[in-house]
Amino acid sequence: MEHTEGYTYSVSIDAGKFPEGWYEYAITVKTNESLITFPSAIKGSPAVWGFTGKKFWKAKIVNPQTPMLLLNPEKEINKLAFTRIGDNIRFGIFEMKPSDADGRAVYRMYFPVSFDRSLDDYTISLYVKDRIDSRNTTIQKAKSLKINARGSTNQVEAFITLVEADGTSWSKKIGLSKNWEDIIVPVDELNLSRGVKLPQGFPQRWNYWIEPAEGRGGPDDPIQMDKVERLQISLRPSGDDVPETNPWIEIGAVVLIF
Repeated sequence: MEHTEGYTYSVSIDAGKFPEGWYEYAITVKTNESLITFPSAIKGSPAVWGFTGKKFWKAKIVNPQTPMLLLNPEKEINKLAFTRIGDNIRFGIFEMKPSDADGRAVYRMYFPVSFDRSLDDYTISLYVKDRIDSRNTTIQKAKSLKINARGSTNQVEAFITLVEADGTSWSKKIGLSKNWEDIIVPVDELNLSRGVKLPQGFPQRWNYWIEPAEGRGGPDDPIQMDKVERLQISLRPSGDDVPETNPWIEIGAVVLIF
């Protein structure tokens, strides 16, 4: 069960009785004196005639093999954290726009060298722990990430990173073309790497990089998918030449495939 509105539960479901789909539900608490149903917080039970509650929680029931959407550009716009450039620019250097391939919302994320020509990293970060927890019984079976993306040129590269709760990060560099592509990154091809601590501390860029936790990343210590907290997408310099204009990538959905 994948739950919305800030709560996550793992529930065993009889698929024959509850097929995949969206459901509304309430929870009734029984005391010695009364029944109280939440989230309406009113007396009574939905199972008893005359119940007047109109507020319900929503949950989506999925099969264990159903792909999980980690990044939905249209819905995550207010949840992203960005690298801060200097102490004055407090906003992300990006745009949300319709894809010229299918009209769906995408992010155009810039590597903003026009603001700082010494910039060595520009990252967006999204908290995904609630989604990871919603598949806690099967998340270790995740096979790959699928990233729908393209670049401003055929030379643009990006980094896709998963950050665990202890800061240990796993990353892969991906090359992009000017055409939209679904790029598949097997989970077992993510390499031990540095992540980025976002939101940033203030002022300047102290304590920016996250190093792997002590003792992590040995031959018998691969990524622990059940501990993943953040998805990060980064742009970094490619080669020694600093571009005159801001290179960009456009990012659509990022999906975890089982």
